[in-house]
Amino acid sequence: MNEGVVMGMNKNVFDWHLWNADNYKTSIEIDSAIKSFGISGKTIKAVNVIGMAKNMEKESYIQNMQRTLANAGVSYENINSGRYPYINETLLPCEVLICEPVIFVFEDDTTFEIMPWRGDGIKMSVNQIPSNVVDGTNCSNFNSNLFFRSLIGKSIDRVQCLERTIRSQSGSSTYREELKNYTYQFWLKGEFGFFIRQSYEGWYYFGVTLQNHFMELGNATAKITYGEIKAASYDKAQITIVEGHDSSSYFWIMPVKQVERSDEYRFGVDEYRPEEISIEEDDIYEFLYYFLDKYFDSDFPYTCREFCGNDFQWNLEYNIYTYDSIRKMIVDIREYLELLQKDFHNPKLETLKKYYRAYSFVQDYFHTKGLPSHDQIIRDNINVAISFYERFCRRMEAMMEYAPEYELISFMGP
Repeated sequence: MNEGVVMGMNKNVFDWHLWNADNYKTSIEIDSAIKSFGISGKTIKAVNVIGMAKNMEKESYIQNMQRTLANAGVSYENINSGRYPYINETLLPCEVLICEPVIFVFEDDTTFEIMPWRGDGIKMSVNQIPSNVVDGTNCSNFNSNLFFRSLIGKSIDRVQCLERTIRSQSGSSTYREELKNYTYQFWLKGEFGFFIRQSYEGWYYFGVTLQNHFMELGNATAKITYGEIKAASYDKAQITIVEGHDSSSYFWIMPVKQVERSDEYRFGVDEYRPEEISIEEDDIYEFLYYFLDKYFDSDFPYTCREFCGNDFQWNLEYNIYTYDSIRKMIVDIREYLELLQKDFHNPKLETLKKYYRAYSFVQDYFHTKGLPSHDQIIRDNINVAISFYERFCRRMEAMMEYAPEYELISFMGP
């Protein structure tokens, strides 16, 4: 098995920079690649989703269950009180929202790796990612073999690429926007198949289809019970780093250059989107603002700001840091990280810990009774912060390594 696509210091962590997968865009290209890979007809023995699934966070799948039952006429009072006796039998879509690859492991230990590439085709490879890898930029938060057990024992038959055009118009404006949405439907031998569909920006859906009900411009997603989802979830808190862009309440972090304004660079910034990551703005404030503020250079010669001063901005402005200042920040973060691990009560940590909020350190904080004190929760679950800092530092180092022609990194708020 080729181990070249996992991090050198940690053999169980995926790094997409080292993933030498080709990009395929049409049904013909994808089908031809599947045949050339020699995996048609091979039996699937495991399905490994790398990283975290957004809808497998506890609060998310509880809300999905509540919404489904409420739409069926069950009152929230009966749902939340536990008086409704069939909660665990509630059927929800057998799909996950993810931002890193999926690995199929076949009975002969061949691996097939797949992921849509930011709205521009789908990356596929064989035997590049070891079959035991489940962590990437984010840590695994559910047992994907339990969740996708309906795919175990099946084999790939053929592939279909479906294109759907979504048109939107704002008010009475004559401007119309068209967005191409692609679904890649993999037909398996048997009742079930699976699909991969770009959702929005860095996220995509991976799910199971009922092949007998498949429609030309969509898919009939198979169902899984709420009880099965709970059993598959690890129910552990995690601060998410999205690979790619998330245009909701996230900061967008990427290498940039300040350039002259032009039709191509309307704001005077050349953004290197292939290295972009996104982090939710509350997480930025809670875990990173202490460091971002400390290393922010108010004397930096901005040419890409018009209506604000040279201080850290939270809304749609470039907060620019040199690679050198980011490297110093990483050294500082790792010093604090070691203190959090070994000397939690060190006075040096007091200012940083004031930013922390207990609800970020445990799943479903607001619906859990009998929790210990705010400080106790943070102390008992400090690995949530430690894991985030480790992953963030690793990802920022990779960002600079793989964009050597840039010398600046921007943190832009939503």
